[in-house]
Amino acid sequence: MTDYIPSEATGTSLDEAGFIAPKIPSAPISLFISITSRCNMACRHCAVYSPEIVYGPDLTTEEWLGFIDEIARLKVFKVKISGGEPFVREDIFTLLDALYTHPIRLSINTNATLIDQAAARHLARYTNRLDDIMVSLDGSRPETHDALRGPGTFQRTVRGITHLVEQVGKVSAYCTVTRLNMDELPGILDLSRDLGILGLKFNELLPEGRAVENGAELHLSRSERDAVISRLKELKADPGGITGTFIEVDDIFDSIRNMEQEGDIGDTTLPSFLDGCGALVRECAVRPDGWATPCDRLPALTAGHILKTPIDVIWRESETFAYFRSRFITPLSSLDRCRGCPYTAGCTGGCAAGAYAEYKTIMAPDPACCYRLHLEGGA
Repeated sequence: MTDYIPSEATGTSLDEAGFIAPKIPSAPISLFISITSRCNMACRHCAVYSPEIVYGPDLTTEEWLGFIDEIARLKVFKVKISGGEPFVREDIFTLLDALYTHPIRLSINTNATLIDQAAARHLARYTNRLDDIMVSLDGSRPETHDALRGPGTFQRTVRGITHLVEQVGKVSAYCTVTRLNMDELPGILDLSRDLGILGLKFNELLPEGRAVENGAELHLSRSERDAVISRLKELKADPGGITGTFIEVDDIFDSIRNMEQEGDIGDTTLPSFLDGCGALVRECAVRPDGWATPCDRLPALTAGHILKTPIDVIWRESETFAYFRSRFITPLSSLDRCRGCPYTAGCTGGCAAGAYAEYKTIMAPDPACCYRLHLEGGA
């Protein structure tokens, strides 16, 4: 049976409206581990690299192996491996093999450019414990993909995906939609199907990292964003495993529209809280230099170092984590940007990282998920 942290240890409680914050297990059930800060590419829309974040040295092989033993003792159920680019580490298979010796589910994010036949065959050993390999695919043609990720990357990516599909078979992809590739969405979907990719996510460009300095050229205007959503709805109607943040946010807006039609909008008796973000309910992240954070999109919010404090202690006792979890019982009506909004009854505040990127605080709504801002033309 899973132990749970008492409410006083999480900064959560029963509020006056009868809302109960999520139960928090005594240790994370899932971990997002950025295994390295190094990458063999310099993508123009990368959210990992930012002038505001300076990473320390990557943990060594021995340090990661010690951490793997620790999380195995804690019975962590799943580990998602990312980077940087995981396969720039010469010891990547030493680390993956170590994870595989324990009853831990695996998921891997990669740009696929370093995957040759030998690497794919090695990954095939993990098939019974591997949930998926997520690859990056940002164009249906070399000209488009390479404009975002660098010369020659399309060819290397397609070759790597081909090896993965042939040897492993559990390959999904995500595409970050920008002004450079927004007209190729059907072609990207067709290419993913031709390659044997099982599912495709079309995600919004995050206002983080290199995307900030390249934003003028990459960010979609309101009308472009609306056009992308309409196109994705058409593509989604044709079965093929299309998901992503564009569709997820529009689904939220649809639910608010439905509430509005039913007359529930503006009902202040319906409680609404800043609980739309799933971070720190079951999962947290670890940076390549060993600092634990609420999620991989919030690398600046460090909570403790895994070489100095066990991850379950950080999970239970970190003041940073307790403050983040206080979002779960923070009424939207108490926030300056939400006070007086008629749509709070159908809103959960969205992603904390989106709020932090825009407002430099997690105690705010994600502008990309704000229906009122959407109506006003700001999102």
